[in-house]
Amino acid sequence: MENKVDSTKKWLKEIIIDLNLCPFAHNPYKNSQINFTLSSPEELEATMLKEIQGIEANNFSTSLVIYDAPISFREFLNLLDYLSMSLDPLGTYQFIAFHPDFKFETTEDSDRGNLVNRSPFPTIHILLNAELDELLSTEEAIGLSERNEVKLNKMSQNQINSLFSYLKR
Repeated sequence: MENKVDSTKKWLKEIIIDLNLCPFAHNPYKNSQINFTLSSPEELEATMLKEIQGIEANNFSTSLVIYDAPISFREFLNLLDYLSMSLDPLGTYQFIAFHPDFKFETTEDSDRGNLVNRSPFPTIHILLNAELDELLSTEEAIGLSERNEVKLNKMSQNQINSLFSYLKR
């Protein structure tokens, strides 16, 4: 049985990168600039701070912190809001939520567009806002959400079930 870090690495490679759901993940992944860390709820703030320090020291460009406990999607979003306010009051970083039950605010649970952020485990993606702003200003970023939704909607249910087998059915 894979551990949570290995499962998350597999998800990143097979879903996010291989399906090209986030074209910006290719280079950091290829260059080993993504740090993967497992954190208990009790250690989460200290882990997040350590990951931010690693990004600031240029040890890696981005971090995926895997939350090592069950937590509902709503509670996870509330936790991210708290962490953002307490660890990043100046708004230097972006904390992006990935969760097995992820749902964009304006979608139905069953909308395939939600699959883009549905990871095997609750995961916090930490990256610099300046880097995100730079990426979002590229030609590649324009219409990315819509392209992802079209791509996922074109897939058969069998393809979806196979790729996203880690999700509760």
